[in-house]
Amino acid sequence: MTTIDVATNQHFPHVFSPLQVGPVTVPNRLYYTPHGAGYVAPDPTAPGFNLPAPNTADYFAERARGGIGLIIQGGTIVHPTSEYPHLWQLFSEASAEAWRPVVEAVQAHGTKMFVQLMHAGNHGDHEGMHGGPMSSTSLPPVEGVMLGAPYTPLLVPVKAMSTDDIAMVVAAFEHNARNARIAGYDGVELHASHSYLAEQFYSPFYNKRTDAYGGSLENRLRFTFEVLEAMRRGIGDDRAVGLRLMCDEMLPGGLGTDEMCEVASLIEASGLADFFDLDIGTYHSMDVMIAPYQLPDHWEMEAITKVRNAISATPVFGCPGRFHDPAKAEALVSAGTIDMVGGTRGFFAEPEIGRKAREGRAHEIRPCIGLQGCSGGGGCVMNPTNGVEITFGVTKLTPTTAPKRVVVVGGGPAGLEMARVAAMRGHDVVVMEAAGRLGGALHLMKVIPGREQVADAADWWAGRLDDLGVKVHLGTTATAELVLGERPDVVVIATGAAFDPTGATGFVTDPIPGWDRDFVYAPEVVLTTDLAPHGTVLVLEEEVHASYLAEVLATRGADVELLSRHPMVGQGLVGNQRPHQLRRFAALGVTLTPNSWVREIGDHTATVYDVLTGDTRVVTEVAAVVPVTRRTSRNDLVAALTGTVPALHVIGDASHPRRMSDATRDGHRLAWDL
Repeated sequence: MTTIDVATNQHFPHVFSPLQVGPVTVPNRLYYTPHGAGYVAPDPTAPGFNLPAPNTADYFAERARGGIGLIIQGGTIVHPTSEYPHLWQLFSEASAEAWRPVVEAVQAHGTKMFVQLMHAGNHGDHEGMHGGPMSSTSLPPVEGVMLGAPYTPLLVPVKAMSTDDIAMVVAAFEHNARNARIAGYDGVELHASHSYLAEQFYSPFYNKRTDAYGGSLENRLRFTFEVLEAMRRGIGDDRAVGLRLMCDEMLPGGLGTDEMCEVASLIEASGLADFFDLDIGTYHSMDVMIAPYQLPDHWEMEAITKVRNAISATPVFGCPGRFHDPAKAEALVSAGTIDMVGGTRGFFAEPEIGRKAREGRAHEIRPCIGLQGCSGGGGCVMNPTNGVEITFGVTKLTPTTAPKRVVVVGGGPAGLEMARVAAMRGHDVVVMEAAGRLGGALHLMKVIPGREQVADAADWWAGRLDDLGVKVHLGTTATAELVLGERPDVVVIATGAAFDPTGATGFVTDPIPGWDRDFVYAPEVVLTTDLAPHGTVLVLEEEVHASYLAEVLATRGADVELLSRHPMVGQGLVGNQRPHQLRRFAALGVTLTPNSWVREIGDHTATVYDVLTGDTRVVTEVAAVVPVTRRTSRNDLVAALTGTVPALHVIGDASHPRRMSDATRDGHRLAWDL
C-alpha cells in the first residue's frame, strides 16, 4: 500500500483542498448529489407525509465516514400541496427534531450537510406514480407546472397559481429553511431543475403567464429570487444558500445552454446564491437526466462547462455523469472546470471513494459499472449494503470467531462477493473457476456495445481477492473429488445459469419444434464467438438480454427482427435506457415486432404467429434464430456433494436465475452468516 502524508494531500491535492461556500467551509471537493433516497417513516404530526426512516442516518453517515466533503440531502418537500407526498419533508412540527440525529451523524465525521428544498405542483385528485392520493384542496399548478407523475404524458399546463398561492409557497420555503437551521444543517439548496416548481417558473416551455411572474426572463426569475430571499431569512447569514440549476432543458421551446448562461449570470448578479449546483435534463428527458450505460462517463461536462463559464466568482458544483474516479475529479477541479465534483450512483457502489482516494488506495475503489440496478428497483449490483448500512455497513462487519475452510465453486459475481466478504471476516477461502479468468457472465455482458465497463467489476473483485490472500484456481472444472480434496467446512455453489436453448418460456413451456436445427444459436454462442450471420435473423425476446443480442447481431451485419410476445418490445429495459436503445435499433435497421412468437422452426424458415389473433406468417430464408428466453440454473454438483460436506450452500443464479444485484446480495449475506 502506498504511504502518504495525508496532511499535505499528496494524492489528488485539488480534490482534498477545502472550499469556501458562502459562510461555510467544506473540507474537500467531493459531494453527494441530491436524490430522493426514499427511506421514509410516517410522520405522526402530519398524516400522509414522511420523516426519515431509521436507516437514513446510517445511509448518509456511511458516505460521510467514507471521506466525502458535502452531502446534499435531496427530495425534501416544503408544503403539503406537493405532488410528491411520498418523499421526505421538513415542514411539520416533528420534522426538525427528526432530522437532527441524521445531520449530527454526518457532521460527526467532519462532513457538511445541506438539504435540498423543493415543491412540485399538484392538480387535485390525481393519483401519482407511487399511488399516493392527492388532496382535493391541493395547490393548483402554475401554467406549465408538471401535472401527473414522472414517466407519464401529463406534463401539460392547465391552470396558473394565484399570487396568494405563490406567497404561500414562498413562505413555506422560509419556514422549511428555519426548520433546517433548527435541525443543524449547514445550508439549504433550492431545487430549480428537473421540472420542479422553480424551473417551471423561469422556463418558457412551462411558464405561459402574462403577469409579473411571466413574460420576460426577469419576470420568470422573480419566483426564484423570492424563494432564495426567503430561504436566507429562514436559515440565517451563517449558513449557505444556493440552488440546483439546469444547464440545458433539452426541450423544444425550452432553455438551452446559451439561455441558461444568462439565467446563471442574473442569479449571480443578485447576490442571493452562495453556490450553483449544475445538472441537466427534465422529466421529459429522463434518458439524459439519469444517464444509462449507453452514455459515457462525464457526458454532462460539455453543458456544465459552458454555463460554469458564465459564473464569475460563485462556487460551482457539478454532477458530471456517473462519477466514480477521483483522478477525473482531480482533473476537473485542478482545471477550474468545476469547484466540487458530485455523484450519486458512484457513491452507491463505493461509499469510501474519498477515504480510499486520500489514503492512496484509489485502486480499491469499487467501480460503478452503470447497469442501473439502482434505477430498476434491484439495488446496486456492486454494493449489496447500499440502503441497509444500519445492518450491513462498513463498521458492522465483524471478524469471525470460528474460522472455516470455505470452497467457492464459481467465479461470477455471487461467488466473488461471497469469497471477498468471507475472507474479510477471516475465513480461509478457495475459489474454483472453470474459465481462465474471473467474472463469469460479466465477460458475456462486456460484448454488448456500451457495456465494456462491466469488465472493471471482474478486475476489481480479482484485485480484492488477491489482496486478501484468497486462493484462486482458474481453468479448474470442479468435481466432487476436487472439492472434497480441499477438506472444506463449507462449500458454496455459485456456478450461475445458462439460457435454455429450446426456446421454452413461461408463456409457452414446451420447446419450440425445430429448436435443435443447426442455425438456432444460444445467446452464449453469439456473445463468445464472432458469429455474424448475414440475412434474416430472428431474436426471440423473453428477457432483457434479447435487446442486447439484437443490437450485437445487427452491428455484425445481420438483418434482425426482434420478436416479443409482450405488447412492447424491450422487456426489462429500465425506462431511461429504452429511448437510447430504440434509437440504436432505428440506426441499425432492427425490426421490432410485439405480440408475436415463433410456433415452429423449419428448414431455414420460421412460422411466426400473433399471440392476440393467432394469425400466422412464414418467414423464409432465415439465417439464424436466437431464443433469448428463460435461463436454467447450472448446479449439477449439488447432488454429488449433498451429505458429503458439513455445510453446502447454493447462491446466485445457481439457486435460481435473477438479477446481478440478487447474486451479489446472496454472496454478501451468506458470508456474514458463516
